Amino acid sequence: MPLNTAPRFTVGDGQIHTPFSATGSRALDVAVQTDGKLVVVGTTAGNVGVARYLNDGTLDTSFSGDGVMTFSVGSGEDIGRRVKIDPDGRIVISGTSSSAAGSTGKLDSFLARLSTDGALDTRFSSDGLFVHSLTPDHDAGTDFLRDASGNYLLGGWGRPNTTGSALNFTLDKVGSTGTGMSTVYVSPSSGADYGLAMARAADGKLLLAGYSWSGSTYSVALARLNASGTLDTTFSGDGLLTSHPLTQPCMALGVTAQADLKPVVVGSVLLTSTDRDILVERFTASGALDTSFSGDGVATFSLSNGVDQARQVIALASGKLLVAAESDGELVVLRLSSSGTLDGSFGTGGVLHTGLQAPSGTAAVGGMSVDASGRIVLAGTALVDGVTQFTMARYSANGVADPGWGVRDTVGTTPIGFTEDGADVRLAPEARVVDTELAALAAGRGDYGGSTLQIARQGGAQADDTFSAAAGSALGALSHGGALVWDGQTVGTVLNLQGGLLRLQFAAGATQAQVDGVLQSLAYRCLSDTPPAQVQLSWTFNDGNAGAQGTGGASLAVSSVTVHITSTNDAPLALVSLVQGVEDTALVLTLSQFGFSDADHDSLAALQFVGLEGRGELRLNGTALGTGQTVSAAQISSGALSYVPQDNNAGTAVAQILFKVSDGQAFSANTAALSVDLKAVLDNLSLSGGTGNDSLRGDAIDAGSHDRLTGLTGHDLLDGAAGNDTLDGGDGNDTLLDGSGHDSLLGGNGSDRLEGGAGNDTMRGSAGSDTAVFGAASSLIDLSTGTASGTGEGTDLLTGIESVIAGSGDDTVLGSAGHDSLNGGNGQDSLSGADGNDLLTGGTGADTLRGGAGNDRLNGEADHDWLVGGGGADTLAGGAGSDTFVFDGPLGAGQADRLSDFSSVDDTLQLDHLVFTTLRNASGGSTGSVASGQFVANTAGRAMDADDRLVYDSDGGQLYYDADGSGSGSAVLFATLNPGTALTAQDFVLV
Repeated sequence: MPLNTAPRFTVGDGQIHTPFSATGSRALDVAVQTDGKLVVVGTTAGNVGVARYLNDGTLDTSFSGDGVMTFSVGSGEDIGRRVKIDPDGRIVISGTSSSAAGSTGKLDSFLARLSTDGALDTRFSSDGLFVHSLTPDHDAGTDFLRDASGNYLLGGWGRPNTTGSALNFTLDKVGSTGTGMSTVYVSPSSGADYGLAMARAADGKLLLAGYSWSGSTYSVALARLNASGTLDTTFSGDGLLTSHPLTQPCMALGVTAQADLKPVVVGSVLLTSTDRDILVERFTASGALDTSFSGDGVATFSLSNGVDQARQVIALASGKLLVAAESDGELVVLRLSSSGTLDGSFGTGGVLHTGLQAPSGTAAVGGMSVDASGRIVLAGTALVDGVTQFTMARYSANGVADPGWGVRDTVGTTPIGFTEDGADVRLAPEARVVDTELAALAAGRGDYGGSTLQIARQGGAQADDTFSAAAGSALGALSHGGALVWDGQTVGTVLNLQGGLLRLQFAAGATQAQVDGVLQSLAYRCLSDTPPAQVQLSWTFNDGNAGAQGTGGASLAVSSVTVHITSTNDAPLALVSLVQGVEDTALVLTLSQFGFSDADHDSLAALQFVGLEGRGELRLNGTALGTGQTVSAAQISSGALSYVPQDNNAGTAVAQILFKVSDGQAFSANTAALSVDLKAVLDNLSLSGGTGNDSLRGDAIDAGSHDRLTGLTGHDLLDGAAGNDTLDGGDGNDTLLDGSGHDSLLGGNGSDRLEGGAGNDTMRGSAGSDTAVFGAASSLIDLSTGTASGTGEGTDLLTGIESVIAGSGDDTVLGSAGHDSLNGGNGQDSLSGADGNDLLTGGTGADTLRGGAGNDRLNGEADHDWLVGGGGADTLAGGAGSDTFVFDGPLGAGQADRLSDFSSVDDTLQLDHLVFTTLRNASGGSTGSVASGQFVANTAGRAMDADDRLVYDSDGGQLYYDADGSGSGSAVLFATLNPGTALTAQDFVLV
């Protein structure tokens, strides 16, 4: 069994078009070479045009480089009318050349000979051209033959003597080298005779056919000559005849001789100026009309109400006749039986309609040949893309288009455009699928049972893609899992129609025509509201071969259709929404408060105010908004739009703001409402605690209101919570707490604790030792300036505050001139005591503590802290972690610091080289580790030699600096450690 042939979406219509120039071109004849190549000749842009094609219909690039060539003969229009192939393969062309453009120029006949590669043959008349111009008027060469000696016999028409004499048939004899040899003039009538076509009979005699013009009518004219060029007197008595068997004028445009020597001419019967019929006449060998042909030797055919006329005829070996003709501009072929009737086994009722159409006034058919396989090859002119082009068509002997010619993809060739939300579009109106084995079944009707078609977006199916039956088609509605119906008949099943995937399976008996009809009737829609600019849909046809079609399994045809999508704007949708506020307070409205939805993912661009139901007023920049007025998103974002409630009007849905939304292109069709809820507030709330220890909480009564809480005497707890509150602790040790809002906290007399929370707060300590407490944000707290600021905490004003407890952030706390207590809390804090005897507590985190002037206490607590005592006799406790004790202050009486928890294992003593000027490192430098020889530890606390600069009394814990190391001068006490604390030179570092 042979290999299964893959199906294909490509089909050939048997037609090929070749555009020579933008001004148009006409093909007038075709010849078949012995190797099957085809040569077509005609005219293009005033020159002779020649093209050669391979057997598959593609241009032969071995001919003139690209398969086409042109050449010029005269100064006017040059027309190649006939082409024949010499036995050696050279190409010979006859035609006419005018001395001027249009109908005013003198006509000359010419012969041109080309080499096999398409160049003019310089062995022929030195330039490849023979031009006959013997008379002072027209010499028109229309057809030619080659005689047994290799000479060319060029037939046509011209004037034998002077201008004004009657036109005659002409026969020029031209040698094989392009030299004119003789000219014969024959005149079938007393009028003007036009020779248009030649043929050679089997006995070697020549036929020259055309028409005669008597001055009032046209007649068929025919001459038969002997091979020597003399008239054959056995034909019609003198070798000449004119035929006018009908009452209407007749013309012959083509001629042939049957094997039985009977001449056949074809042409037209002129009924009116716009109506002609095809004429076919057959004569006996002696020149009489052959009554065995259509009863009287004359057959006419009317295929249209326009111009029908035949231009060429070929006598087949079967005795039948092939007639190339045009019918109202369409190229057609007729096949006649030997008796002159249309052969019903050919084409449609004996007529092959090619569908090739020439523009008005242009002959559709030029020439016809039959190749060695019996295929019919036509050359003519058709209007393609607005330009007349060389057109070829090839058909089987019975008139079936050659599928190997004019091959094109039927899927994806037609531009497809879909408009969002528009009608479904037909995907492939010219789609066809061809499977050689399946198409041959059912007596050539085809049986595609078991084959499938699948369509899905390239890269993966998308649910936005939907498929349907095209409107107006014979395809029934598609449904998932339903029947596939064509023209009322079930031809398969819709296997899948969901998720963006279409899959059809054809049933047994589904014909070629039905399958093609289904493919051509599939339509598409994209459901996305934000579709891409284009969608590529893959088509996969599976022939379903299970072995009956050949070996190799199932085969596929794959193609794709690109759908170009035009997006349209989807109007947005206004949505119901809610905004909440408080009584008697204007609401500044924001964009996010207005419900908005847009399928195209556009942003809210504007609002249209439709109305307000309920109480209050909508204002834009302080001015009441009118019904129908538009507000832009930019105006809303700037805070220009506000709702102003009616006084003392609280509750749910106190107002409904009715609005439409716009995406910048269209407003919503619907109207939505922004509902306003207002929470009641107690106006001017004021609470006083009186005597005793009171607890007052403002928001317990009215959350978020602006409260005034007064503790009076006693140790009170005042909690304002949210709102811009005023808290007055009065006398006693009070705790004042407040949340968000810009608050005022007055501690009054006593040691008070003030915690302002978020917002720009004012905290006043008054008499007593008052403490300000801060939240989690990193803060900068400066008691010397009375300010505190931090991320999210606002900017606070501090007055009369002696103690600070920072929060969990990385805080910077600066003391004042008094005796301050600074606590960093969690985080990596920086505490500076300034003047006064200060208490600095680092808390958790790696902190930096600077005591400043005064006798300060520094407690690093957890983590790795830096403790700088500064001036005065300070007490330093590093706490847990590896701590650094810094000595950069003045030396002398009253300046020694006490280190309560120094550990030689964990801690470091950092000495400023500008203070400890004689200390050196091991290399003599002033920074780095102290040289071991400059440190001495003993129970006497004295220097032992000149190098001893740091002297440690290990019994008492005193640490001295001896500037000269002699022991004779006064050593300066600068630190005291716990007695017995281990200490070495490695515990010091110079900076």
